Amino acid sequence: MKECKGHNLEINIYKRNKKYGFHVGRYNWHLLDPKSNYVEYPEFYYGDLIERLMKSNLGHEIALHSFSHIPYALVDDNTVSKDLSRSFEAFETFLSEKPFSFSFPYNLAGKYHLLSKFGIKICRIGHEITNLITLRGGILAVRTHITDIAFDSLHAWTTIISHITKRKYLLNWYLHPISLSDEQRFNMFRQIISYLKRQEVKMLTFREFYNILEQEL
Repeated sequence: MKECKGHNLEINIYKRNKKYGFHVGRYNWHLLDPKSNYVEYPEFYYGDLIERLMKSNLGHEIALHSFSHIPYALVDDNTVSKDLSRSFEAFETFLSEKPFSFSFPYNLAGKYHLLSKFGIKICRIGHEITNLITLRGGILAVRTHITDIAFDSLHAWTTIISHITKRKYLLNWYLHPISLSDEQRFNMFRQIISYLKRQEVKMLTFREFYNILEQEL
């Protein structure tokens, strides 16, 4: 969103989650909303980052991550449907197209049938799922391997990359933008990307990955 005059939302959590401290009960969900715009609060709205991605020639895919960052797996269907409707409205207004892929807030996966109803084809899920790719409620779900700059040693990264290139394996790695605000981690990120390029590792968006799987199936 480019701007927001405030978004009040109360939700009911029906399932407890110890990892993120969610208890069963009613939550006021937007206590931190600055009710402003992405010029004054770019770190909150990210509108400028999205515009840069749209203008880039690198082939980025812009996916959905929900509207309100509510834990889909812990709330009812109606709450998720409303959130997805708001997501699609903001997405289509800004990008003039429909979203193709989705990543769950907190990696708490659930409500696949609703994602399918809205036209989502593929999603990112957490680390704990055993299979690399699973079909859930008509949605291709891809397991996460690495989050952010998980290893401080470049040797650890080169070992992992060498392993996946030899076996022609898929590595699903995602980063939060805030994770690269530290200079040391950003330098590590640059070295990782340079090594990936030298090893001629092919980087795919979720849409591109889905299209490859669809052709093979």
